[in-house]
Amino acid sequence: MAAFLISTFFYYVEATFFYCDRKWFDKNLETLYSGCTSSDELDESFVCFALLAFAFGSQFAHLRSTSDSGKENEVFQGDPGKRFYDVAQTLMPRIMSKCSLIGVQVFLLAGLYNLPSNFPDTAYLYLGMGVRMALASGLHRQMSSPTLDPHLVEVRNRLWWSVYSIDR
Repeated sequence: MAAFLISTFFYYVEATFFYCDRKWFDKNLETLYSGCTSSDELDESFVCFALLAFAFGSQFAHLRSTSDSGKENEVFQGDPGKRFYDVAQTLMPRIMSKCSLIGVQVFLLAGLYNLPSNFPDTAYLYLGMGVRMALASGLHRQMSSPTLDPHLVEVRNRLWWSVYSIDR
């Protein structure tokens, strides 16, 4: 089920803006599901991000499930996305206290999740926190150190422009 929700998330939600690197996400999710993770390798920030990705995936699940398949329609009755979001929301205060790249990703997704709901103020608050965390992390600055991984620099640039564009 997780694989279906994540593929739906990347197909529909990440089609327009960049939220995370797919290889990084898949590697961390595999580590989480394998059970051989320490607190250093994987923290609650990724768990929160994964729950938000599941929430988005469940919002678009009806677009990918076939009308013949009763099993998927059975699983997605009600609003499972809301349940994923509610659990993710319990982790957000701890993420808020750390200024990190994944924190920017979490608040960006949380804000976007709230946009179509009846909570525009909550969406505005989370998107604002994402922008402020991105600024505090220096995502808006050009990184030109030869010791930095070029892939990380690209991820930071793409995330900054996504946050900036959505905020504007």
